[in-house]
Amino acid sequence: MTVCTALDWRRPRKWGGLQTDRRQKKDLWLSLVQEAAADHLIVRTSWMFGPAGENFVSTMLNLGANQNSLNIVNDQHGSPTYTRHLAKAILTLFEKGARSIHHLTNSGSCTWLEFAKEIFRLGEVDVKVLPCSTEDYPTPARRPKNSVLDCTGVQNPNVSSKHPCRLGRRP
Repeated sequence: MTVCTALDWRRPRKWGGLQTDRRQKKDLWLSLVQEAAADHLIVRTSWMFGPAGENFVSTMLNLGANQNSLNIVNDQHGSPTYTRHLAKAILTLFEKGARSIHHLTNSGSCTWLEFAKEIFRLGEVDVKVLPCSTEDYPTPARRPKNSVLDCTGVQNPNVSSKHPCRLGRRP
């Protein structure tokens, strides 16, 4: 599976071929930041979850508590990223004076199905989990099949959040 590097942000074909209005707006903002400030720091991440707010983990736990079975997408890959790990990694970037575009995610990757199964296992939720394809689970937002980011960095490859995503689920 090919991962998206920090230099690929303007090449959506490599990132699953999606060029939506949302993607175009993100690209525009990235360009504006880079043009306005040569001394910029942009952090890209994916599949965030944490103790506050709504996210995939809280949604799965709520659905799992109220349903006997769930259909979960099994053909999209990403790196679940715990918000507290991400915050610490961003702070480290600031402290080291990092600039440019950096990708920060927890290490490893999985599908939504694999992530859901791990959430239910750790949460001790007994629910039947069934795989389905992206096409079988339509949503208003089109999602890429692969949103795994290369976190080696552009200017400072020593900074990344390398906690395995499994560890992030326990604060």
